[in-house]
Amino acid sequence: MTAIIADNIVSGLGFTTAENFSYVKEGRSALRLFTDRFGLQEPFMASEIDEERLEVAFEKVCDDFPDFNAGAFEGNISRSQSNSRSTVKNYSKMEKACIVSVWDAVRKRREVLTGETVFVFSTTKGNIFRLDDAVNKDFEHDKVSLSKSAERISSFFNLRSTPITVSTACISGASALLAAQRELRSRCNDFAIVVGADMLSKFIVSGFQSFRALSAEMCRPFDAGRSGLNIGEAVATIILKEKRRTRFNDAPSDLVTGDIILDCGAVRNDANHISGPSRTGEGSYLALREVLGDIRMEEIAFVNAHGTATPYNDEMEAVALTRAGLQDVPVNSLKGYYGHTLGAAGILESIISVQAFREEMILPTMGYETHGVELPLNVVAQTEACRKPYFIKMLSGFGGCNVALRFSKYVKGHRESTEQRDARKSRQLISYVKSCCRIRNGEVRLDGKKIFGSTESATESPTEGSTESTPLEFLTAIYEHLGIDYRKFFKMDMLSKLGFLASELVLRNIDRDSPKHDMAIALFNTHSSLEADSNFVRTVKDADNYFPSPSEFVYTLPNIVIGEIALRNKIHGETVFYCSRSLAYINIPDIAGNLINFVGMNRVLTGWVDVDPINNNIDCLMLLVETGKEAANKAAVVAKARKKTVAAVDKEAEKPEDFFLRKGQRIQLTTSNIRSLYFEK
Repeated sequence: MTAIIADNIVSGLGFTTAENFSYVKEGRSALRLFTDRFGLQEPFMASEIDEERLEVAFEKVCDDFPDFNAGAFEGNISRSQSNSRSTVKNYSKMEKACIVSVWDAVRKRREVLTGETVFVFSTTKGNIFRLDDAVNKDFEHDKVSLSKSAERISSFFNLRSTPITVSTACISGASALLAAQRELRSRCNDFAIVVGADMLSKFIVSGFQSFRALSAEMCRPFDAGRSGLNIGEAVATIILKEKRRTRFNDAPSDLVTGDIILDCGAVRNDANHISGPSRTGEGSYLALREVLGDIRMEEIAFVNAHGTATPYNDEMEAVALTRAGLQDVPVNSLKGYYGHTLGAAGILESIISVQAFREEMILPTMGYETHGVELPLNVVAQTEACRKPYFIKMLSGFGGCNVALRFSKYVKGHRESTEQRDARKSRQLISYVKSCCRIRNGEVRLDGKKIFGSTESATESPTEGSTESTPLEFLTAIYEHLGIDYRKFFKMDMLSKLGFLASELVLRNIDRDSPKHDMAIALFNTHSSLEADSNFVRTVKDADNYFPSPSEFVYTLPNIVIGEIALRNKIHGETVFYCSRSLAYINIPDIAGNLINFVGMNRVLTGWVDVDPINNNIDCLMLLVETGKEAANKAAVVAKARKKTVAAVDKEAEKPEDFFLRKGQRIQLTTSNIRSLYFEK
């Protein structure tokens, strides 16, 4: 069982969970009207962290935690140098807020810092404000790198494990909780620190204004008078511990009555539109159906919805809840207290909901007065008492992604659901690479065979394309060479084009028109959506030439490439995007294996898809992974397969991808094999 053992919120309402929850219970909101902020003339309602208070809190953390390692990530710096105040000042506002939040959560559980702890960071745009003045100038990618921010925060606390960075639009925080839970279960870590963060910036506000989605009034979720969402900045931290059983049917000995358990969660894709909610609420409904499992509706205390107060999102959630049979269960939204805190929302709103759950109360939906969605949801307008064993958390985001989490309160004799038993036991399946596409250095390889490039071709006739062409020209040439008829391709950013083309090749034999509920997509890169980010910043940089474009802004989320692939191929399974310093710092087999063995997917489209606008490079390794037969002794089978396959690919006379093709069989999904494919020249 995955238990929440500590948490913290740093927001416009306060710097501790207790302070935040106290103000929420009083009905206080952190939202206020901003005029002429970031040089923007259009007013907007938002919440903001007090920067002066944050500086004081951060200095106190540095004093209270003398072992902090502020400069270790910067290079070969001694501990005495790294702990200097001058080095500490290099942290951004977001990173300082994360450190303050993590410290408050761990300071009473110091064993978290000394045990085997995984660090999971979630955000949509991280330090994107640093890009505002960097367009058309030389700058260090590290300044806006999501994974580097995660490493800076993690290294402050001397955590040994490589951080996991999740950036999947507005469901990032909830996806990070699920990623942490799977790490605890599959790798037997002691603890997981899960942090979600996003800050206000000209970039983010301009983007949402371009969609006409922001309101200058306080948001009113599910209300007839709602006029749009509010943005908020916040950092939230949850620390998880996997409470393991001594025997199969025994409860963990260290669980006590009242402990809050993250039972399970599900991510599902609409496969409908990259920026618009599904009219049928398909992805959200599928996620809800998965987490409800065998529990009864009368056992659910409440559903904490995404509730953004935009017309289409609220309607979509109403449809999904009704389809799932939850129309009579109390529903609330917390956006009126904080606004939409983006990558922090899933964690922050889970914490506040957990506090209410502990106190057996249902918080009201601030701003809700007159029912404003077509279906008759039970939206909570006043504080209610409720004593039931479960609650549900929902979120949705661009790229068609939707998530549902289920929490419970432990009591003696706690009934373990079917999903919990399945997750704990998990499947033991061997996974194989069915198809592999490699795009880089001016050529395209499919299953080891070069099918497009500027030098000698693997086909009978010479192909076109040049290593001296720009990446955009090269991708267009691939599209034309393959004879694809999908005109939306020309509207995509380069990251989406790259991933789309690779997916077209590895998925060439599937039926694109049939819904695929057992297929997941998990992609990785290092530059996030930097190329699209830079393009969008150019549209909002100058006040005299200000023209923010919604079609540009939507591609400033890296998971949109996943949304495009899911839409094209009707993929409704789990979709998630990770950022990492490089392939050497990720473990594709582990991620794909978790999706197969813990989530129940049978096929996973996964790999590395990166556009580096600084060095004008593109790089892609796309894999279609499928399950093999169930192994009675998985460890022995994996060891045998790894030994056999690695020995074969290490032969000097054979390249890894040549072996993959000539033998006419799939290769074992192992870290060694994937990296051999990746680094093959």
